[in-house]
Amino acid sequence: LTQLEKNPSAMQDLVNTAKGNKFTGIKDLKNIALNPQLGGVAFTPAKRDMLMHIASNAKQASNLNAEEIKAAVSILGGKESPESKAFLKDIEKVRPDLVFNFRRESGLLQSPTETLYDAVRGSINTDPKNIASMPKEIWNLPEFKDALRDKLIDPRVSKKNRNSFRNRIENILLENSDNAKLDILRSSVPVDRNEDMEDSEPEAEAPTSTAPAAGVSYRNGSGLNRANVIDLRNKKDFEIK
Repeated sequence: LTQLEKNPSAMQDLVNTAKGNKFTGIKDLKNIALNPQLGGVAFTPAKRDMLMHIASNAKQASNLNAEEIKAAVSILGGKESPESKAFLKDIEKVRPDLVFNFRRESGLLQSPTETLYDAVRGSINTDPKNIASMPKEIWNLPEFKDALRDKLIDPRVSKKNRNSFRNRIENILLENSDNAKLDILRSSVPVDRNEDMEDSEPEAEAPTSTAPAAGVSYRNGSGLNRANVIDLRNKKDFEIK
């Protein structure tokens, strides 16, 4: 990028190509986007594209720290810019603690009574992969454990859907061999394998017909050939014509 500093259009073409490929193959994208040596105005559009990509990637976003978030917001035009608001909204999905602290320090909280629990509770209303991508620092927070428990026992959501959501998180953690997070998940609300059955609709019983079958008649037993009659329930005679 430094070689293209005096050619902004060529630099943007290069970044657009990388952006189209989701910056595949570029290592340390975060360090490039936040590199102080790339502080010239010519680098700003490229760095903004990189930062927005990082924010949209749960794994990369979870690796940002508080100082890096502040630096990113500055590059994106300050705390009130549309880009910064979109950036923080994405980062909040995996680092609600850092975004909450930034907003509190910057006077951006929606309510003066908003708490870290509120921020975390809102952040886990997201895709299970984002929850699984949250770093261990988040998972170890008492506010996170409380929020996760409350979400998984929310009576406004069916037990079947709660179990499904929980199982999706668990499957991702199993794939990643993330045992520390698995222990927290399983200790928060142990899954009830019978809950799916409780939400299932009972199977309707097949209707019982009392009409005579074709070729069959029911009569009193008098005057009949007993060799052709079967006594059923001692109430009616079953005769084959």
